[in-house]
Amino acid sequence: MRSFRLLALVVLAVVLVLSSTQGAFATIISASLDPECGPPGTPVELTIRFTGSRPTIQTYPDLGPLGGDIGEGIVGYDFTVPDGVHQITITIIQDGAPSGTVTFCPSPVGGVVMPTNTFTIVVPWLALIGLVGCIGTVAVIARKREK
Repeated sequence: MRSFRLLALVVLAVVLVLSSTQGAFATIISASLDPECGPPGTPVELTIRFTGSRPTIQTYPDLGPLGGDIGEGIVGYDFTVPDGVHQITITIIQDGAPSGTVTFCPSPVGGVVMPTNTFTIVVPWLALIGLVGCIGTVAVIARKREK
């Protein structure tokens, strides 16, 4: 029992030491695009507010290296939307792990609204009721034959 307590104390000490290292509490506070959408050739500014270590970004499609203005807890990246590109996904990476995603000109979500076909909704239940009825009928007939 004593060794278990000692092990628990050592584990807590290791966790405390690791959590006090730089970047342990690194977070992305906000990420914004200005403008949020536009045609090819549009100049865009990505602003990231953060705590802890400085984040990096990856873009899809790849826009190449983007220079950024560095300030205390804020970084800004400027880029221009290339020809033929209508949507850009930007992944924010902090301490080697993805911390967030921002999309320039997100795809619209769409669809068609159609009236509900009530018969299509009821058919599985009717089939279940019919199956139960058939099984019940077979059971009653089998009992009568046994007698």
